[in-house]
Amino acid sequence: SPQHYTYLKEFRTEQCPLFVQHKCTQHRPYTCFHWHFVNQRRRRSIRRRDGTFNYSPDVYCTKYDEATGLCPEGDECPFLHRTTGDTERRYHLRYYKTGICIHETDSKGNCTKNGLHCAFAHGPHDLRSPVYDIRELQAMEALQN
Repeated sequence: SPQHYTYLKEFRTEQCPLFVQHKCTQHRPYTCFHWHFVNQRRRRSIRRRDGTFNYSPDVYCTKYDEATGLCPEGDECPFLHRTTGDTERRYHLRYYKTGICIHETDSKGNCTKNGLHCAFAHGPHDLRSPVYDIRELQAMEALQN
């Protein structure tokens, strides 16, 4: 869906321009679509032309500093960064909206636990199929044979 695409492509990938100006009203509680501090920033997950992801959806980087949001490898790091809210994993092509949320929704249709930005599906209409890395697809194919 277009909303899923927007989240996969843009959620917490850009700094909030209002926060920089000390004008973001979604800071407390932190519900802003954009990042305020570097450790909230996520890299967009991409499946390259060769079928591999730009970073692993499952293996965490041991060099990433959760306090500062910095990694010596930068955006080129092939491993998952444990950002605030674990957004790099939750909003990865492999996992975003691929499982049903265990929490209810409120009168506005938002998750009562995770709010507006819940990374889990709230009903069959909200589910999407996971995107697999070529190596995962090859492993699954090998198991079937």
